[in-house]
Amino acid sequence: MSCLSIRHAERGDGAIVLNSRHEDGAPALREKLLESVPRSLRLPARKATLDVGGPKIALVYTRYSTSGQNQMSTARQLEDTAGYAKLVGFQIPNDGVYSDEERSGFFMTGREELERMLARVKAGGIHAILIGDSSRLARDFVDLGWLFKTLRRQRVELHTAQGGKMDMAQVAMHGYVNHQQVDTLVHNTRHARRSMVAELRIPWGARNFGYVKSARGRGHVEPDPVEKGIVKEIFRLAALDLGRARIAAILNERNQMGRRKTPWTADAVGRVLNNVLYRGIILYGRYIYTKDSEGNYSREAAPEDAWVIAYAEHLAIVDDVVWEAARPKRRTARTDGEPKSARGQFLLSELVRCPTCDRHMVCMGGRPSRFVCSGHNYNKSCANARSWDMGWVETGVLRLLAGVLDDASLYAPYLARLGAEAARAASDAASRRDGLVRQRDALEAELVASFDDAYTEGLEKHIVLKIRKGKQAKVDAINGKLAEIGSPRVVIDVARRVEELGGLASALRELSGEGAIDLGTPQGEELAGAIRALIRRVVPTPDPGSHGVHIELALAELGFYDPGTPADVGPVRIVRGAHVPPSREEQSRRRGLEEAERHLASGACSLDRATWAAIRHLVPDEAVGMLDGRRRGAEALVEVMLLALRLRRAATDLPDRYGSPEARRKAIKRFVRSGWWARVATVLGDEAPHLLDGIDPRRFDYVARPGMSARDGSGKKRPRRNMGIVVAMLSRPRGATLPEIAAETGQANRAIRVAISRLRCRRGFRITKARRPDGLNAWLADKAAR
Repeated sequence: MSCLSIRHAERGDGAIVLNSRHEDGAPALREKLLESVPRSLRLPARKATLDVGGPKIALVYTRYSTSGQNQMSTARQLEDTAGYAKLVGFQIPNDGVYSDEERSGFFMTGREELERMLARVKAGGIHAILIGDSSRLARDFVDLGWLFKTLRRQRVELHTAQGGKMDMAQVAMHGYVNHQQVDTLVHNTRHARRSMVAELRIPWGARNFGYVKSARGRGHVEPDPVEKGIVKEIFRLAALDLGRARIAAILNERNQMGRRKTPWTADAVGRVLNNVLYRGIILYGRYIYTKDSEGNYSREAAPEDAWVIAYAEHLAIVDDVVWEAARPKRRTARTDGEPKSARGQFLLSELVRCPTCDRHMVCMGGRPSRFVCSGHNYNKSCANARSWDMGWVETGVLRLLAGVLDDASLYAPYLARLGAEAARAASDAASRRDGLVRQRDALEAELVASFDDAYTEGLEKHIVLKIRKGKQAKVDAINGKLAEIGSPRVVIDVARRVEELGGLASALRELSGEGAIDLGTPQGEELAGAIRALIRRVVPTPDPGSHGVHIELALAELGFYDPGTPADVGPVRIVRGAHVPPSREEQSRRRGLEEAERHLASGACSLDRATWAAIRHLVPDEAVGMLDGRRRGAEALVEVMLLALRLRRAATDLPDRYGSPEARRKAIKRFVRSGWWARVATVLGDEAPHLLDGIDPRRFDYVARPGMSARDGSGKKRPRRNMGIVVAMLSRPRGATLPEIAAETGQANRAIRVAISRLRCRRGFRITKARRPDGLNAWLADKAAR
């Protein structure tokens, strides 16, 4: 036998020329050449998967999908692969069969058995994979090629029971054919479903509520007698202008449940009202469904010319008249920025306009609600992103109205409605409160009686505890409802105020100061109608001179004389003005003064004679100082400090009876720095602990600290002692940490960091941060040459 050998010859320049040809003696030459190869290049080669002459181990993979297949398909695949293994000589281990059931071959996700088989192949010891045909492994040609390359990298062969061992060309051909079969199957399925619509059959598998399968064959349905009545009732209630949630509640109360005895919801009612099948229309092809590589569905709207539509008179449950009558309660897509309802829920609903696009401004948010441009809120078609507090706008509008109204006799209907609404609101709140209080008293009596052994005789302990827990939960729920009701609204007698103040303008000013009007009832809506009869439009804009709102108000002049006149009839009077609400600081100070007055009235911070006698010698006159231009008693200073601690507020938010805010601050600061306050707090803790209950007397931290630098007489900054200490500590070989510098200088960390930055920037020091041997971060300073 001839074999490949290498012949070499030396050229004249000393180079070696290697030639190859078939001749005898090649093995000896090959061995000679191998001896000249360095041992460092002789790496151990990968061992073969199986030793020559050993058993050929093969694994079997089967799969079936859900399209008319079952475990019988798996049995047929196992029978075919077992016969092929016996014919070729493969040995299948007892645990060498991997089966994915109800898994599509078009995707790799969700095939746990395939992943387990690949993991075992990577572990080694496998010679081949046996499958019934290539479609069982994958129907996508990309996935089939990837699996084949994965097996080939592990030196594992791929065999089919029908065609034997597969190579790259066969994998490419089978993958393309399998992929084309799937596309053909999808196309034929869609075409068959379109044909079903033409034959007045239902092309989808899910059964619609109101229909049952017919005996005429696949896709044929007919109305169900019971469910048909429920569908008619839903459309009848919708035609009566009832909302979806209300319709669902009515059906549940009547025990007219949905499919599988499930209760109705607003969304379920909406699906019934929007299903054209109840009108006798079969509609197919509105969406195009696709799957991604992970097997997730996505859909997109199909053009209307691709829809398949047919009319089946025998499937109609409601006629065209009922369908059109229920149409207002059907969901429709919003394409504009106008409000949904023409009937407002607030005083100025439908009246406030955007100054940029002239669209309606709708009220959004919780409490407090805010007016925002509907165009910007819904589809960002307007650039005006500014919103306004509803209370601000309503108060400003009422004050503008107060400025133009002068004859109270012209507005008798408005006054009557306003008084009736206020009286009704107060009566309703009081009635609800009385009913809840009675319920709470009865529950509390039952709760107290549960501790009586005679009342709970014969009951086990855990049952008694459960009863108590339930009654306590009901009491807590009632207390929560009482807190939501709040204090009853004071009835505003506007007519009497007009007589007392001399005109309706003053009455409206008083009304605007008492907050927004709640218009959640029919009576409130009637009241809002009386006010809106005077207003055509409200345009809020930022007030350039303050943080308030500038309001442009368009008034219908005929509405002044006849409240029944529509607002869009007659001439218009334009009124402009600004409303400046109190700032946050003003609101905080006002709340602080109210809290202080309540505490002073209760006497919680007042010193009795015995307590004052115990601390009088600790409060020298020089520590009190001057309060509001005159010397006040030292007792007032202690009381104002206790009041500030109790309210957790600054001393400037306290009543003016204790002097001006600045005088109070200076007096407290002087008293604390003198050290007398700490002694007073110690004595109060022994003599009158109730005065310090729940408060920390150390809250006043006016501690005198020397600054890092100061100015001399010439106005230039000169270094003080602390700056020199910082420089000396940073210049040490081990550096210094912030806590060490703070302990030495008494400065805060922030002040120390500022001093270090000044050294770095202005004094020619190079400041670095390093790790000390003791594990702390230290700052190091070196003099840098300028």
